[in-house]
Amino acid sequence: MKLQGRYVSDNSHGWIVITEDQVKLIGLSADDFSAYSYFRVFNGKTYFALEEDADGSRLMRRIIARGLLINLPETHEGFSSLIRTWSSIELLHSHKDQVYSQQSEPVRAAQ
Repeated sequence: MKLQGRYVSDNSHGWIVITEDQVKLIGLSADDFSAYSYFRVFNGKTYFALEEDADGSRLMRRIIARGLLINLPETHEGFSSLIRTWSSIELLHSHKDQVYSQQSEPVRAAQ
């Protein structure tokens, strides 16, 4: 199987842009990536822009480990990529909130 993505860069950084569906297919999720990566929804489909260093490397290691290939045509967007305006992928993380999970007493104001 061959995955389809895109490598997008500007003058100071780069990202691997890939759909959330493809990320899930290889067994990863938003929780596996740092707040330095981004996401955006286009036409009902979620796209991840994974920063090229740690998150992009994690994606590529998983793809190789699964014996898959990925097509990554490159696009250079000049001084500053529009990806920088996307939302942080951290917004998709499944944070555990102890107060609302009933695992601890709710925080109370001093009396």
